[in-house]
Amino acid sequence: GAFASTYQPTTTVGVARNGDVLTYPLAGNISGVIGSIYAEASVPIVPAATNAVLVGSSSGDPLYVNSTKVSIFDGSTEALSPNFTPSATVQKLASRWGGSAMTAFNGGNAGTPAVFDGDLSLVGALSIGNAAALGQPYGTIRNVRCYSAALSAAQLQAMTS
Repeated sequence: GAFASTYQPTTTVGVARNGDVLTYPLAGNISGVIGSIYAEASVPIVPAATNAVLVGSSSGDPLYVNSTKVSIFDGSTEALSPNFTPSATVQKLASRWGGSAMTAFNGGNAGTPAVFDGDLSLVGALSIGNAAALGQPYGTIRNVRCYSAALSAAQLQAMTS
């Protein structure tokens, strides 16, 4: 393809390559009721009409990007950050949810809070870099942090600056 992948040693026969997907159990790692996520990512492109999951599950996605926004999705409502521009440069992104609101952040800016239905609708495992419903990012993800509290807007603005 157009992007480098993990080396697959072969001798005489082609070998199917498994996807590079990092997953964690939901239990003990993230709550669908209240929390925050922070990640650093370089996402040089997001193909048109595609979302790239940075942290997600097969239903709700606490942190993903499209070609113009950083988002959080609780299964029914989406909160968007201010403008996001795909870039090979590492960007600091975050989201928070709890109570009746959820918000996405990037570049030290908070998006407009959206109504949170009280459950992030996380199903299956917590995936870093992929979810069954959406695509994988073209780029890298590092320094993912999950918090069991909805950090304040000021804290997340400082972290993403």
